[in-house]
Amino acid sequence: MQTKSGLFEKAWRREVKPREGVIEILQMMKETGLRSTVASSNAAQTIAGIIKHSDLDKLIDAVVGVDGVRACKPDSALVSTAIGKVGASPMGSIYVGDSRYDMMQDERPAHEQFLSFSKLRRGRT
Repeated sequence: MQTKSGLFEKAWRREVKPREGVIEILQMMKETGLRSTVASSNAAQTIAGIIKHSDLDKLIDAVVGVDGVRACKPDSALVSTAIGKVGASPMGSIYVGDSRYDMMQDERPAHEQFLSFSKLRRGRT
């Protein structure tokens, strides 16, 4: 019998692909010296595997998973830790989320705390 994590890995290996334009945007960011991080409610090792599988590992500068912080979103610890890993500040950051939990950080709307906030519709990464 497969474990939950085994079933999840099998599913993302089959289904997860970068959204159109993501690789090009990350390449432009890298070329201009902008840094990128991923903050996820999954474990850092899982996210790193997804990033490598998607050929994004050379374009993402840091990964922070729930296992690396004291609390999950909407608590700001996860995103703050990710921002800190690349030496940025919240108001100097663009934050892209894909869930309702991403829209709030410490009970404050994300658009009030970051240079820019965008919410993606669910589907592909």
